[in-house]
Amino acid sequence: MVRLVVVGILTWALLLAGWWITVSDGNFVDTRVLIALPVLAGVVAALTAWWVRHNRAIYRHKGPRRAVPPGTHDWRYDRLGRLVLADEQRLREANIVAVSVNGSFKRFDARA
Repeated sequence: MVRLVVVGILTWALLLAGWWITVSDGNFVDTRVLIALPVLAGVVAALTAWWVRHNRAIYRHKGPRRAVPPGTHDWRYDRLGRLVLADEQRLREANIVAVSVNGSFKRFDARA
């Protein structure tokens, strides 16, 4: 967190230094640009602060993640609608899995 703040401060310092060099060299920039940049920076800062508060509220509401949410996909069929034939327990323990497709079936076989 501290590193992120330091990087953010250095980034803004470099941006401001670049604008100071541009304006002080007599290469005057249009007034609209000089007004728009701080306004846009403020909008970005406000949106970032809102997003952080939003995520913290979600964390307070739900608590820390303990695991990946379970999937809800029906694994009996693949994306093309073919019936999947597989022994899930054997596949979990297999080092090699052979996949074969035959018309409307897809077969997963565990190999030693």
